[in-house]
Amino acid sequence: MLMRVRKACSSLSCAASAPRGIPTAVTTILLPPLQAVPFAGLTLTACAVPHDATEPIAVALDGPGGRFAVALDVGRVTRALEWLLRGARSLVLEANHDDVLLRTGSYPPSVRHRIAGIGGHLSNRAAADLLETICHADLDTVVLAHLSALCNTPALARAAAIVALRRRGFRGTLLVAEQDQPLVLPIMRAA
Repeated sequence: MLMRVRKACSSLSCAASAPRGIPTAVTTILLPPLQAVPFAGLTLTACAVPHDATEPIAVALDGPGGRFAVALDVGRVTRALEWLLRGARSLVLEANHDDVLLRTGSYPPSVRHRIAGIGGHLSNRAAADLLETICHADLDTVVLAHLSALCNTPALARAAAIVALRRRGFRGTLLVAEQDQPLVLPIMRAA
């Protein structure tokens, strides 16, 4: 299975000639699963993730500062995802919901089942378990993201993750991205 990434034209002449918000040129990059592909002076690696969307992927960019990885909309952790995230110096990871808040929240049962299911989202517990599995000495920054506004809080997500990370000796920065506020990421230092 080949995954596709589309990159919109970013040149000023391209942007000036297009109707507002519509790119005039799109480059499609085919990504063989877990194979590094040159991209914009970096190396891009991706893997499919289970989620109820069209072609969901997690990605890792390798460059002079190390590996930066993003895994959002992940229904469950797979070995391919673990492999992709191992060695990341900076990581943005979904911590969508607290299991108790999801079970007792206001969502109808069908939505609760979808969120907690194989094609749904990672819970705080599942994200923490994954972090404990992939944590290594050079992991510098972890950002927990895609938190549910109804079934999670930044404090609950942070608490689950920090326990798992501390068990592995994590000494980096743990941040929690909130839905309604921008998050300034620390600059990744050269390896």
